[in-house]
Amino acid sequence: MHAVPDIVNNKIVGFKVINVMPGGVFSYMGFKPGDVIKSINGTALNSPQEAINLLSGIMYQNNVNVNLIRGNQKLTLSYSIQ
Repeated sequence: MHAVPDIVNNKIVGFKVINVMPGGVFSYMGFKPGDVIKSINGTALNSPQEAINLLSGIMYQNNVNVNLIRGNQKLTLSYSIQ
C-alpha cells in the first residue's frame, strides 16, 4: 500500500491511500484508494513515523481496528486472525 499525509491547516490529520496491492493484507482488510486512515487501534496517525510504525505492524497483529474516512463516510475496518 502507498499512502501520503492528509494535511488540513498545515497539520497531518491522517494518511490518504493512493494504491493497494491486489492480494495483499491491506487489500484483504478492505482498504481502497482514496481512503483516509485516521487511526489504527485507537492511535491517531499524525506523523509519518507513527504511520510507518503502525502500518508496518498491521501484519503482525491478531486484531486490528482501523478508523478511516471513505468519501464522506466514517468507517471502521476490523481484521482478526482466527
